[in-house]
Amino acid sequence: MSQATYRADLRRVIRGFWNNLWSQAEFQDLMFNAIDRGISNAWYSGAKKVGILPDEITPEEQIKLSTIVFREYSYVPGLSAFVFANQKRVGGKLRDCLSRADSWANRWNDASNQAMLSGQADPKLEWVLGPTEHCSTCLKLAGKVKRASTWEKSGWRPQSRALACGGWRCQCRWVPTDKPLSRGRLPTTA
Repeated sequence: MSQATYRADLRRVIRGFWNNLWSQAEFQDLMFNAIDRGISNAWYSGAKKVGILPDEITPEEQIKLSTIVFREYSYVPGLSAFVFANQKRVGGKLRDCLSRADSWANRWNDASNQAMLSGQADPKLEWVLGPTEHCSTCLKLAGKVKRASTWEKSGWRPQSRALACGGWRCQCRWVPTDKPLSRGRLPTTA
């Protein structure tokens, strides 16, 4: 879904309510559905631009996305009242109602941009073995792809004293990647 598709969805819902095809409650439900679908797709689109797939979104990012969606929900009653007061049946102008859809559609770009920032701040990193002998820990971690926040929480870092080798000759490194996240948990450090 693109911003243009989101805008078209919003305009369709507004146009239908302006034509008195459904009640205010139905209008609000349709708007909630369009917002949820559109803003979520915007987030996934922005995240994908920095290599983060929908199933790789962190719980913190899901909270950010939900916050954006719920904030948009909070504006629906005002829009509903405006369109209701300007419906075709009372001589209102459709263009006045549809102009609101353009402002709403711009939130798509904002959600996409926020996802890109979030993804860039917490990139996917792959553990890559360096050109040396490898300890058992580094061999277990080799090729694993996790978000930076996951690596940080795990306690595993290249050259860390927590490695079986003590890290003193470790030449492993993290490399930013677009590869899918590795499934499963990382081994514990203790």
